[in-house]
This record gives sequence, structure tokens and C-alpha cells, in this order.
Amino acid sequence: MIGNRQLKKQIQDLLVGLGSCRFEVAQALHDLGVRAVPKDPCECAVAIYLKAVLNADLRIASLVVESRDVKVRIEGSKWFHFHIATVALPQPIRQFIVAFDEAVYPDLLRKESSESSPRSGYTTEGGNDGVQVA
Repeated sequence: MIGNRQLKKQIQDLLVGLGSCRFEVAQALHDLGVRAVPKDPCECAVAIYLKAVLNADLRIASLVVESRDVKVRIEGSKWFHFHIATVALPQPIRQFIVAFDEAVYPDLLRKESSESSPRSGYTTEGGNDGVQVA
């Protein structure tokens, strides 16, 4: 489980590194090229960012960004098929999610988002669509 603690710390550091307020979070995601769809469980801006950055970590089977935390499904050990690690979202990220879902940050919206109907929640799995990570 030491590896899981390290992964949780890495995710927490990534989230905190986005900024100390929702405006800084939005600017950081914009600068990284994140484009997402508000209220879409498969296209949450924070999940897209985390998937892109953590894409090479083979331990991660999937991740879900909810209103208060990130749940990461970690590939199995010899006793379990998978394990769920939960990382609390910092307050600026939570505030960003609320504002993003209200379309406060139009520069972060995917163009096709106006044509598709948004869905509630923040569930997402696999891939790194919609973000450019250096």
C-alpha cells in the first residue's frame, strides 16, 4: 500500500499545483490546453487533466472526479482485482468545478459541447482527450 500512498500524494500535489483559487485553476487548465464539457461525466476538466498527466501510470485503471474527491481505481494486487484510492479535492478545485459547470470559463469549453446535451456528475475513465501536456 506504500505505492498507493505515493500515488495519492502525487494526485494531491497535482491538484494543489493547479492554483490557490478557482481563477488560477481555470488559468492553469487553459494554459495546458484542457477543453471539456460542463456537467458531462466523461469529460470533466479536472479528470481530463489528471488522465493526461497520469496516463503512463499502469497502476491506474480509471479515475472518477466527483464534487468532493477523486476516486482512482488501482489495478489489482494478488488479493484483490483492484483497489480504490480516494483523494479529497482542494477547495479551489471544488469551486472551479461549480463555476465550470455553470459555463463561467468559455475558453475551457469544447466546441462540440454546445451541440451535445450535458450530463450530470464527474465520472470519467481512460484516455487523455482534450488536453495538451508538455
